[in-house]
Amino acid sequence: VNAIDLGHGTVPDELLTGVQWVFHCAGIAHQQASDEDYRRVNHEASLNLARQSMTAGVSSFIFLSSVKAEADADSLYGQWKWRTEKALEQLSVGSSMAIQCLRPALVYGPGVGGNLGQLIMGVRRYMPMPPDSGARSLVGISDLLEALCAMAAQQPATFRCFTATDGQQYSTCRLYQAIRVGLGRSSGSAWLPIPVWRLACLGLDILTQRTRGDTWARMFGEELYSSEALHSELGWQPQQTFEQAIGAMLEATS
Repeated sequence: VNAIDLGHGTVPDELLTGVQWVFHCAGIAHQQASDEDYRRVNHEASLNLARQSMTAGVSSFIFLSSVKAEADADSLYGQWKWRTEKALEQLSVGSSMAIQCLRPALVYGPGVGGNLGQLIMGVRRYMPMPPDSGARSLVGISDLLEALCAMAAQQPATFRCFTATDGQQYSTCRLYQAIRVGLGRSSGSAWLPIPVWRLACLGLDILTQRTRGDTWARMFGEELYSSEALHSELGWQPQQTFEQAIGAMLEATS
C-alpha cells in the first residue's frame, strides 16, 4: 500500500472494509507548522478518518493525542490536539464505534527524534553535564504500544481519554547521565554554572526563533503527568525505564 498524505487525500474506503480497529497515529509533530497546517492535517484529517471508519463499520477508533492537549496550550500543536479530542468526543455520541484517545508523555525508543534526539546528539559530542533541575514524564515506545493494545481490547460505550507515562520523573541531568553510561562513559562530571546554561538557552531561542525562555523550559522545566486511570481501569503497567531502553536507542542512532 502506498503512503497517503492525509492532508491532501483520504484513505481508500476498501482499506477500511472489514477492519475492526483503527489506530490513528499520523500527524504533524516535532516541527514548526502553521495554524492552517495543524487544522488541516492534525484536526480535519483525523475527523475525516474517524467518519470514514464509522461508515465502514469499524468497531474501535483510537486516536493518539498528546499530553500537550490543552485548550490554552502554549503551542498550536497542543491546542489542535485538544480541539480534535473534543470533536471526536462529540462524534462518539450515539455512535456504535468506540472512540478513545491516548495522551502519551514524551516518547523514547529506537529512532527517537525531537528534543531527546538532540540531547543524544549533544551528549555524543561531549556537551557538559546539565544542572539537576526540573522533572518531566516520559514513556517508552514498547509500553505505549501495550497501552494502545489494552485500550483496543475493550469496547467502551462512551468516549474516554487516558494518559500514558512510565511512572518515573526525569531531569535532563538524569537523561544525560543515562546516555553517557550507555555510551560506555562515566556518568559525567564536567559542568557549567546555571547562568551560562540560561544564556545558552536564550541563544537557542533566538537562533530557532522560539519564544524567550522556551528552550530553558524544555530542558529544565517541570512537566509531570499521571497514568493512574490506565492502571486502575485497564490494568496496564509500564515495564521499561529510559535507562533500560538507552542501549537500543543508541544502537539505532549510531
